[in-house]
Amino acid sequence: MEDISVKHGLREGYGVVVQDVLKDAPAETSGLRAGDLIVAIDGQPVSSAEDVVRAITQRLLPGQRVELTIVRGKARKSVTVVLGERPATPPRLNR
Repeated sequence: MEDISVKHGLREGYGVVVQDVLKDAPAETSGLRAGDLIVAIDGQPVSSAEDVVRAITQRLLPGQRVELTIVRGKARKSVTVVLGERPATPPRLNR
């Protein structure tokens, strides 16, 4: 995490890097990009991918809005995402 903190100029030392954004998914339509660092969901800090999944799937329903605090480059910004249905099986990514 220290490398990510240094790269993004973070004081907190936490966050989750977005690895990929699926085409036409709620994350893409909200403006989230690969490489963004999610540091909070609805004001609550996140430090692992499990934190992100738990926050979204256990507290929120499809159609609800969630505010992500992200770091892009060295700038912080808020991104509002309207949640969609979570697929029963994750899509396969062609790499």
